[in-house]
Amino acid sequence: MLFRSIQPLAIETGRALGTLGKTVNVALAPLRGFVWGWEKIESYITSAVEERLERRGVPVENVVTPNPDVAVPAFEALRYSKLRENFANLLATAMNSSSADTAHPSFVEILKQLSTDEAKILRVLSDGKHRPVVTVAFSLDGQQGEYVISRNQSMLDHEADVDHPELVPGYLDNLCRLGLAEIPEMRSLANAELYVPLESDPSMIELMDRIAADGKTGRFIRRFIALTDFGTVFIEACVTEPDQQQAG
Repeated sequence: MLFRSIQPLAIETGRALGTLGKTVNVALAPLRGFVWGWEKIESYITSAVEERLERRGVPVENVVTPNPDVAVPAFEALRYSKLRENFANLLATAMNSSSADTAHPSFVEILKQLSTDEAKILRVLSDGKHRPVVTVAFSLDGQQGEYVISRNQSMLDHEADVDHPELVPGYLDNLCRLGLAEIPEMRSLANAELYVPLESDPSMIELMDRIAADGKTGRFIRRFIALTDFGTVFIEACVTEPDQQQAG
């Protein structure tokens, strides 16, 4: 009797899962175009790496077999990653005897943890300049302490022309987490004028007006974002365009 009572429910559930399964198949279909087979990977690598080595002026005698610790996981990542140009840059670096030592094996895993927007931000930071960053905080009259309302605000969304400006504060956290950049505590840029465009941006003015309307006192906590030494090497190996580099 118990089996008979459960059976209709199982049938209905099966129907529901069957319907959902079709929807899932449709939703996954576009990804088939992203997953490459070895033949397509080999074709892309051959042309892309050759182009980069030529544009860098690497002589034929400098072309070497890349470190398998770099190349093999890079080949695998190329099957689906949108950062194929960055992987091609890394492989070109690894195949030049003058730069092969800078192609750290960890760079493959780092690329796999970057979004296309974050790659754009790294391209902007590749000039080595420190960018102003502010945290917006407020305090209540008569009370001690401050409350942070918005962190890691910058102009990098405009500079890098990212697709998702609202995610830039989190992008900066991720770049710091990966060891590519840092936002030092208790330090700001010596030139206070560099903060003016950021603090006078309409979005920042609107935020401060909202804080004031709630009877609170807001202020900008000034910081900056800078590349780490590790981040500089990563950018030279994976991000910098070939025509910005010279052969060793």
